[in-house]
Amino acid sequence: VYGVDCSPDGEYLVSASWDYTLRIWNLQTQLSTHTLRGHEANIMAVQYAPNGNTILSASYDRTIRKWDSISGAMLDVFRGHTNSVNDISYIPHSDTAISASTDRTLRIWSLASGKELRKLTGHTSFVTSVDVTTDGRHAVSGDGKGHVIIWDLLLFAAKYTLRAHDGPVWTVAFSPDQRTLVTGGTDTIIRQWNFKTGKQINR
Repeated sequence: VYGVDCSPDGEYLVSASWDYTLRIWNLQTQLSTHTLRGHEANIMAVQYAPNGNTILSASYDRTIRKWDSISGAMLDVFRGHTNSVNDISYIPHSDTAISASTDRTLRIWSLASGKELRKLTGHTSFVTSVDVTTDGRHAVSGDGKGHVIIWDLLLFAAKYTLRAHDGPVWTVAFSPDQRTLVTGGTDTIIRQWNFKTGKQINR
């Protein structure tokens, strides 16, 4: 199991596995209610929509898939990345999502049509992770060379780049108040950064 997420109401959990499946779990009964099949390779990440109605998953099969969280039915397949998709995040207050890939790009997708809207370039290594601010205006992504890029999602452009870790960055996250962001890498260090200034606060 490589990724998990809880439904907004806290009643269900979805897990993403290297057996190519997703499973939805009832947290009260601790039983699986649905097994979601369709990916053709390891599934790297999964996320519930903010309203809980759908689920997005990202896979080594180079696709993102959209699922109905109630029935477990596959609703759409997003194609465009040329290598494995390592992370996925809904963009709040919009009908879009952003993905991170080994092809060194991030891509923004229409959830309504499944079409690619934008390609964000700037990383010089595989992109491992992505997160979006609660207002949907900025994203952060980490890569295999230890770099972290902050993106302006209104301008679809890089805002600044951090030399964050010695080695790959495996995870990135904004704080709910959007004042800080946290990164974790294979150098065994967790770093906290001031989002506005890009300065390191703690490690």
